Amino acid sequence: MDNFQELEPELIENMSKNCPIKTVGPLCKSRVSEKTTVSGDFFKADDCIEWLDAKPPSSVVYISFGSVVYLKQGQHDEIAHGLMSSGCNLALVLPLITITIRALSLFRPRETPRSMSNCHVCLS
Repeated sequence: MDNFQELEPELIENMSKNCPIKTVGPLCKSRVSEKTTVSGDFFKADDCIEWLDAKPPSSVVYISFGSVVYLKQGQHDEIAHGLMSSGCNLALVLPLITITIRALSLFRPRETPRSMSNCHVCLS
C-alpha cells in the first residue's frame, strides 16, 4: 500500500482487520515542483458528496488512477469503455496531468444527461 502508518493510522488499522497490509509509502518522489500546486475538480467537492449521498449504501465503486503510472491513450479508452459498460456506480479520480480531452470525452453523456448518472469524475 503506497501510504505510511503515521499518515492514516486509523484507516490502516481498520483495513488490517480484514487483510494483512504492509505500508510502503511514498514509492516515488513527486515529479511536480514543491512550489507548484496542481489540483482541481471536474465537479465541486460538495457535488461529489451530494452525488454519493444519492446512491444506495455500498453501491459505488471508487477508482483512483493515481499519478505514479501513466497509461497510454488506448489503455485509457479501453478502461473507460469497460467501466461505462459495467453499469456500476463509479466514483473516478483521474490525474489531471494525464487527462486528455479525448479520454475525458469517453466519460461524457452521449444521448442524455442520465447516461452519466452512474459516474462521477474528479481530477486530482
